[in-house]
Amino acid sequence: YDSKTRLVRQYIEQYQDSDTSVFWIHAGTAERMRSGSRDIAKEVGAQGSGTSNTDILVDLKKWFEGQESGKWLLIYDNVDDIDLMYDEHGGGLSTHFPRSNHGSIILTTRNRQIGVKFAKKNLITLSDLTQAQSISLMATRLGDETTESRPALSKLAEALGGIPLALVQATSFMKENHSTPDRYLELYEANESNKNDLQNQDFEDDTRDSQLKNPIAATWIVTFEHLKDHRPLAADALCLMSMFDTQAIPESLISKIAEGHSTSTSPTDMDRTLGVLQSYSLISTRYIDDTSHEKRRRSFDIHRLVRLVTRNWLVMCSTYDHWVSKAIDVMSARYDEIDELPNIEAIQGASELSPHAQNLLRNTIAQGRMDEANAIIDRIAAYHRTGSDKLTLAGFYRDTGRYDEAETLYLSLLDDVTALQGKEYSPDDVWNSLARMYVKQKFYSKAENVERQILAYQERVYGKSSLAVLGSSIYLGWILFFQAQYDEAEAMLPPLVDLLKQKGDELDWLVLNARWILARVWLNQKRVDESREEALEIISLMERAFGAHHSKYIEKVERLRFFWGINPDGTVFEDPDDADEDAQPEQVVETDDTDTAAEGEQVLPD
Repeated sequence: YDSKTRLVRQYIEQYQDSDTSVFWIHAGTAERMRSGSRDIAKEVGAQGSGTSNTDILVDLKKWFEGQESGKWLLIYDNVDDIDLMYDEHGGGLSTHFPRSNHGSIILTTRNRQIGVKFAKKNLITLSDLTQAQSISLMATRLGDETTESRPALSKLAEALGGIPLALVQATSFMKENHSTPDRYLELYEANESNKNDLQNQDFEDDTRDSQLKNPIAATWIVTFEHLKDHRPLAADALCLMSMFDTQAIPESLISKIAEGHSTSTSPTDMDRTLGVLQSYSLISTRYIDDTSHEKRRRSFDIHRLVRLVTRNWLVMCSTYDHWVSKAIDVMSARYDEIDELPNIEAIQGASELSPHAQNLLRNTIAQGRMDEANAIIDRIAAYHRTGSDKLTLAGFYRDTGRYDEAETLYLSLLDDVTALQGKEYSPDDVWNSLARMYVKQKFYSKAENVERQILAYQERVYGKSSLAVLGSSIYLGWILFFQAQYDEAEAMLPPLVDLLKQKGDELDWLVLNARWILARVWLNQKRVDESREEALEIISLMERAFGAHHSKYIEKVERLRFFWGINPDGTVFEDPDDADEDAQPEQVVETDDTDTAAEGEQVLPD
C-alpha cells in the first residue's frame, strides 16, 4: 500500500520475540508526532506524561535516552516536511529525536533532503518496480501464475509505470470483482476522457506526484466509478475522509457519514463500508489500545495520493465545496459529543480530532469561508492548552484576521523567555511568527523591532555566523525593503550571501532569496541593468535547483515578468492581455519568500 512503510513493517517482524521494544510514531505533522509521542509516553510511564501541559517531546526524549528504556527501535514514519523537521534556525522537531547507544531510529520519507540530513549515507532508496517485477506482483496478488494472462498484465504494468500503489489498487479491484486482467484493461482504457480530465487537475504537490498522478488517477477512476454505482456509502465515506489528515482518522468521525444516508439501513453498514474501502486498498486500518476501557479502538489511514486524487475529482465535479461543508458538519457534531465526555476522555478525544480539524480548517480558510473557519478555531481552542498548541492556535487566529487574539497569545508565550528554551518550540519560533504577522498587517516598524530582538537572542544563543542568524538577517532585509530603507538593506545583504555560500552552495534557497531581495533593492534604486542581470541569473539558478515546474520557480518567473518585463531567456515579455483594451492590469503580489504565502503576502513599495 505504501512501499516504504510496508517494508519497515516487514523488517520489524524480526523483533517480535526479542528483548528490543519497538515504537512507531506517525510524523507527517507536528500534531501527529506529538500525539504519537503522547501515546508512547502514556504507555511507558515517561516522566510528565500525565499532565495536560507537558512538553511531551522533551519528556519522551529523556526517557528514551535513559537506561530505564532498555533496548529500543523507534520508527518515525512519513517525515516529509523538511521545514518542520529542520527549520532555518537550527531547530525543528528533529532536535527531539533521542540519541542513545542502546537504541536505533528508522525514518521513512519521500523527501530525499530529509533522508540525507538524518542518515547521511545510511539511506535505502526505493525505486519504481521494473516491468518484470510489476507483472510478478500482480500475478502473485491475483494467484494467477499462468502465462495466459501475461499479455494483459504486461500492458497494465506498462500503463501503470511500476507504481506499487497503482498496481495494488488494480489487483484489488480485480480480486474484489472477480475480474480478469483483460476485463480490467478494458475498463481502464474506457475511462480515457475522465482520466485525462483528472490528470490535468492541479496536484498540490511539487515532489514526485507529477510522475505518480497518471497511474494513480487512472486506477482510482476505475474503482471509484464502480463504488458510486454499487457502493455509494463507500464512495461518500472516501470523499469525507479526503477532507481530513491522512493518518489516524477516528472511526467515530467517519461513521457519521452513515447517519441519515439513503443506503444505510443497519448499524453494520459502516463496518461493511470500511471493509470495502480496505479491500480496494483505498484505506488501511490501525488499532489503538484504549486502556481506560480495556478495548482496541480503530482508526484509518488514507494514502496521500488517494486523498489527492479524490480531492481533485471533487474539484473537477464541482462538489468540493459540498464536501467541505459536510466535513464541517461532521466535525462539529463530533465535538458536540466530546464536550459531553468526562474531562480526561474529552481531552483524549479532542487530541485525536485535532489534526483533522486543523486540516479541515486550512481548507476552509483557503476557500475564504471565514465564519466557518472561526467556528472551527473556537472548537479547537477549547482544548489547546499547552505551549505548542497555543503557538498553533495563534497561527490560526492570524490566518483568519483575528490579529489581536493572535498577538495576545504570542506575547503571553514570550512572558518568560528562559522557560521556553529546550521545549517543543523556542523563543525565536514565537518571535518569528509575531514578526510575520506584523508584516502581514503592514506594521513594518513593529516587525523590525521584533526581528532585531530575534537577532540579538540568536546571536547570543547560536552564534553570529549560524544559519539561524543568517536566515533572520535576510528576513530583516525584506522588512527594511518594505520600509524603503534601501541603503541599509543593500549594505547588509552581500556579506550574508558570501557567508551562506561558504556554508552551502549557490543553489541554496537562502542564498537565492537574499540575492532576490538585492535585485529588488537595485531596481527600486533605478539601477535597472544590474538588477535585471541579477534577476535573470537567479531565475536560471532556480530552474537548476527546483525545475521549471516547481511552484517557487513559476512564481519567480511571474514576478520577473511583472517587475522587469522580461522572460527567463531575457526576451521582452509580451502580455497577450495587452491586446484587449478592456483587460484589467494584473496585480502581482510579492512575498517575503522566507514564509508561507498565507503568512507573508505583501505588495512591495516602489
